[in-house]
Amino acid sequence: MKKTDFLPLSAREYALYESFADPGEESCERSWANLLLYIDSYQWYSAVLEGCLWTASFKNGYLFFPAAGSIEPEKLARRLQEFQLLCSGNETAVCGDVPFAYIRQYPQVVDFFEVEEDPGEFDYIYDLEHLAGFAGARLRKRHNQFKQFERAYEGRYLVRNIAFDDLKHIRRFAAELSIEKWQSESGLEEKLAFERLESVWQEKSSGLAGVMLEVDGKLAGFSIYSPLNKKLADIHFEKADRRYCGCGVKLTRALVEELLNKGFRQMNREQDLNIEGLRRAKQALDPEYFYRRFTLKLR
Repeated sequence: MKKTDFLPLSAREYALYESFADPGEESCERSWANLLLYIDSYQWYSAVLEGCLWTASFKNGYLFFPAAGSIEPEKLARRLQEFQLLCSGNETAVCGDVPFAYIRQYPQVVDFFEVEEDPGEFDYIYDLEHLAGFAGARLRKRHNQFKQFERAYEGRYLVRNIAFDDLKHIRRFAAELSIEKWQSESGLEEKLAFERLESVWQEKSSGLAGVMLEVDGKLAGFSIYSPLNKKLADIHFEKADRRYCGCGVKLTRALVEELLNKGFRQMNREQDLNIEGLRRAKQALDPEYFYRRFTLKLR
């Protein structure tokens, strides 16, 4: 592995990534739209080496678990060691987004790596049919909030698909709701991703689409998604103005209906990052299961 093997990632590499794509992909980190949206934060590079596709951030010392191909732990350790040297010897370089299936297939991985698993990095996967009616005891509160919104704003709200011309308004709306978050280091990634939103939306390969909710002609919330596979959609951004009672739940219901109409059966609402409020919100929607990812560090 040499640095010259890698080229900066851009939308031009879509056909290459599509040729290596797992038809059952579930990880939000593998979303083509996410890779494009977060280029400024991670400065992604890519290379094909010995039949495997590698995606790397030399800036962050992060090497994606390779797409396609088969690689045993000993060889993976050598690759990570080579990558670590390319990151100016960064001793914290890791191989990330390692699927549980790999850990299960190669129990000897612990001979070469420290294996880390953080529940805050799990993706929340939801069954859309289950959410469609907010039925059942675990969703009763959400059902009540949905009904509350419909009663309070009957005849005053509109749900519609997002068009490209809406994106500038959506970006301003997101900035207003996230003003404190975006001023912090932890919120910078999202801020930079929103600054790229319009250019990535224009790339057909990104598959970005979404729904927006208006009350009295004013934007009250939006949700933006793209396909991870034919049945699973990845939810990149979702923001709602909580001054409208039940707005977030109404938006989620509108998104679920949109995804079902598009033929999706599940959605990935990404990680909670160990943020307690975010965790409560994601758990309140009663996830079907979690996508577990692991991180490997050299011993």
